[in-house]
Amino acid sequence: MTVHKSRKNSPPAPAGTSSFSVAESSGYNLFTTFILIALLFEGLPMHLLLYRWSHAAAWISSAASIYGLIWIVGLKRSLALQPIMIDQQSVVLQIGSLWRVEFPRAQITACLPVTPGHAPGRQDAGYLPLVVINEPQWLIELAEPVIAHGLFGRRKTVTRIGVAVDDAQGFRAALHLT
Repeated sequence: MTVHKSRKNSPPAPAGTSSFSVAESSGYNLFTTFILIALLFEGLPMHLLLYRWSHAAAWISSAASIYGLIWIVGLKRSLALQPIMIDQQSVVLQIGSLWRVEFPRAQITACLPVTPGHAPGRQDAGYLPLVVINEPQWLIELAEPVIAHGLFGRRKTVTRIGVAVDDAQGFRAALHLT
């Protein structure tokens, strides 16, 4: 099997593995850009406003803004470095460093297109949406529950996963469900 190139700038993947970026279609790229802009344009005015009343509060606020900038830049970078990967035996669905779920391909019972406005609710039991602003393009249903691993040791048992990839048709083809 050859390496699948979903775009000109496709994410890195080992030989025999198809990789798919998620930054644009999942909404995380837009989300992180908005947060970066907000932190940059609100940090200095907040510092100046707080500085009138408390020098310590102003510097604590500025330190928190800088820490937030570092986190968001790290998240944005992790989206590029940790793509969705599919090989002959397994599927790794990940959204940067936020969520990762790995399972054998044989566990997939369905990969259904999601029509706009008809995505499962975020709080539905056993469902994990790997999107932030946009709706998922595909709903992957699994035969058995798997554990999704999130930041700070967070875990969630899932049987359905909503995904949006930048090359939706290539993703479905890589799963051999066309």
